[in-house]
Amino acid sequence: MDLMEQCRIWHNNKEDDKVVETLKKVPGKDLTQDLSFIYARSCNSLAANDLFDERTYAKARSELHRALDLLLPLKGALSKDFEYNYETGFSYL
Repeated sequence: MDLMEQCRIWHNNKEDDKVVETLKKVPGKDLTQDLSFIYARSCNSLAANDLFDERTYAKARSELHRALDLLLPLKGALSKDFEYNYETGFSYL
């Protein structure tokens, strides 16, 4: 099983913390478009859990900013993709 496959499994099982912790260690030059996207999606998922609690709001904002940092470089390739636009829009919350 390759890294992308494992990340999809974790994401589908709502184990986004594993995706983020694993991909945080991957050098930027080694993050493919697909890895960057699932990394950003997992950051958004983690943020969604914490966004409306004042005790964890700052952590959620940090995850949303990280998601945007990952998504914006993909704009040229994915600008017409619904999931890309959804995740990018969510990151602006």
